[in-house]
Amino acid sequence: MATSTAPQPVQVTDAELRQAYVLCRGRKWPATFEEAMADDVRARLITACAHGLHNKAARRAAAPVCATPLPQQPLVSHWPARRATALALFDRKRAAAGDRDD
Repeated sequence: MATSTAPQPVQVTDAELRQAYVLCRGRKWPATFEEAMADDVRARLITACAHGLHNKAARRAAAPVCATPLPQQPLVSHWPARRATALALFDRKRAAAGDRDD
């Protein structure tokens, strides 16, 4: 027999719903939370936003807290270092101008 591992529906609190209403409220929205929840479309939008707030809070609570910052790895270039060659030291603009005060 296979057991069902379906996730349990998240129960958002009234405070999360009201916070979601404040975040989602637009200029043409109803003035009160109860009026907005009476509208099916706005109620779904508020509920979806409240689920996001609930999940964000749960992830923040479950995240490990690190007292000391993790050590940073030094920056390492995978390219070999450039060496100064005679061609790199040759100033072409100076040679084109005919400047010969060497």
